[in-house]
Amino acid sequence: MLIHDYQFKEDQVTFLPNCKKDEFLNQLEKILPSKSTSQTRLLIWVISHGTVDKTIEFSDAPVQADDIWNRLGKKKGDGSYSFECKQILFVIDACYSGAMIKDGQEEYNPSRSVCDAVEAGSRIVVTSTSFETTRESQFTREFLKQLTINSKPYLTIDKLFDESRKEFLKSNSGNTNPRLTIFDDVNHQDKGSYLFIKKKFFK
Repeated sequence: MLIHDYQFKEDQVTFLPNCKKDEFLNQLEKILPSKSTSQTRLLIWVISHGTVDKTIEFSDAPVQADDIWNRLGKKKGDGSYSFECKQILFVIDACYSGAMIKDGQEEYNPSRSVCDAVEAGSRIVVTSTSFETTRESQFTREFLKQLTINSKPYLTIDKLFDESRKEFLKSNSGNTNPRLTIFDDVNHQDKGSYLFIKKKFFK
């Protein structure tokens, strides 16, 4: 659906089923940065198991959340970031995923017009819970459902999150609390957004 209906090119999408720890970290540290430019809008989506110890389980071993954030914020010798991406959206669908957000990070609050926000930098993370368990992949299914039924030219991440969260909470009786926040204050200084743009409106 993302490839067919939205501006995601098939040759730029990597699917890693039953991903191993080192395989995932290598993507973050070497492969993705080598493919990224200052205009790249990157989406990373992880569906897995989480723990209260701020880890995400992969097929062979867990990964500490800090190992992820450190790689995404890693700098080169000249002080520039390894990831040149204009925008990064990281979606984590896992139990206790909200615990993986770095302490002190602010909730994402769009403060620009859509035209300005799409041009500005952003580092945004969506988690399917705060500090609770969740049903397997249910948040992802709701997220994708909202993208599927969308008939507008684009969806900003805050609008998409609000609709997904509303429907998700209905089916979970309010027992979980998805979060929309930022994961890097320095890279998020431009306060940009992340847009899902329909192909048929913007060729």
